[in-house]
Amino acid sequence: MDMQNLFNIAIILCGGIGGWLLKMIIDSINELRGNVRQVEREMNSEFVRRDDFQRAVDEIKDILSRIFDRLESRLSK
Repeated sequence: MDMQNLFNIAIILCGGIGGWLLKMIIDSINELRGNVRQVEREMNSEFVRRDDFQRAVDEIKDILSRIFDRLESRLSK
């Protein structure tokens, strides 16, 4: 075999390996995109939004504050 044939075979092998790697990367990216879409759908149904959580915490703090005020007023009597 002459050098040109060896060079052509090397290029074909590198192209084949590079194409296979590129296909694997693209498949992985597409799978990740699907996973991200699924997580986005689940977030709306399973997780609490930050402002809803903050509102609930504020209500709990308000209730606890009133309880502590009542306890302090009874202790001071």
